Amino acid sequence: MLIVYDWQSEQDFISSAPCHEVFIFLITSLIGLIQVAYQSKSLSPFDTHPISMWTSFAAINIFSMGLATKMELQTRSPSYSKILSQVIYISGVLSSASLASTLFPGLFIILVILAIMLIYRQHLPM
Repeated sequence: MLIVYDWQSEQDFISSAPCHEVFIFLITSLIGLIQVAYQSKSLSPFDTHPISMWTSFAAINIFSMGLATKMELQTRSPSYSKILSQVIYISGVLSSASLASTLFPGLFIILVILAIMLIYRQHLPM
């Protein structure tokens, strides 16, 4: 039996997956990991990493409100869609990086730098 790997179909799948779905999965997974890591501890992550947790809390709220606003504005005003997409992307990265930094200290800066590089890359002419 010969198994053929179709690279193009994987690339099409990856490029078609909306970015917000990836962030929703990542944020949910990180919250689950934090719950497991802190289930036997007497302190909560808000006690041990207050800046990271409050930053992620604010970023998740901005992310959620941005998604809700984008769904509403797509029918009324598509001109704000590009700006709102960037706000959703940045808040998704910030919330993911903040949550990850509670599990892996020092990872926050690396993730934020990578996110800035990706945003910059999106604006370069091809």
